[in-house]
Amino acid sequence: MKHKRVEPRLLASLPANYDRDGSFPVLVYLAGGDGSAVTRKDLAYVRRLAGDQDVIAVAMPLFKKCVDPEEPHAGVYI
Repeated sequence: MKHKRVEPRLLASLPANYDRDGSFPVLVYLAGGDGSAVTRKDLAYVRRLAGDQDVIAVAMPLFKKCVDPEEPHAGVYI
C-alpha cells in the first residue's frame, strides 16, 4: 500500500446544546482510505449520524502503516 505522508488532523463538532459543565458522549468516526487527513465533509457525515443534540462528533484519520508482505498474514493486519 502506498500513501502520501500527511500530518494527522482531528475535526470536532460540539452539539447545539453543549454546556461546558455538562457531560457528553463522543462519537468518533475513523476515516478509512489511505490514511489522509479528514475533511469537513467527513465531520458533516458524523454530525448527521449523531444529530444536532447531546453528542460531540469527531472525525479523524485511521492511522495505518505500510503493508509489508513479509509480515505475518502478508502485513494486512494493523
